[in-house]
Amino acid sequence: MSDLLARIFRRDQWINGLVSGLFLPIVLFAGLLYLSESIGKMATGNENQDLHLLRPRTLALLALFANMILMQAFKKLRWNQSMRGMAVSTFICVALWVIKFAGELF
Repeated sequence: MSDLLARIFRRDQWINGLVSGLFLPIVLFAGLLYLSESIGKMATGNENQDLHLLRPRTLALLALFANMILMQAFKKLRWNQSMRGMAVSTFICVALWVIKFAGELF
């Protein structure tokens, strides 16, 4: 399986950027949300009470900014097609962020 992934990500293809640009923010957001909730529960000392250090929309933005690091790595490799896929996936993630959190913004 790892050999298959290595063969897929060896080439400059837009699908590589699209998949990695969707995968990285989703996984990072889930990890940051879990970490924030567990730290909040440890701070209160009560399992039923939550203390959020950062709002979920802020954590989602932090996860989206991680795409910039990956896009810079693609730029150094001169993988222009992967950067295009990454731009499309970042736009999709930003649109989902705006749709989900638009009510909280105003």
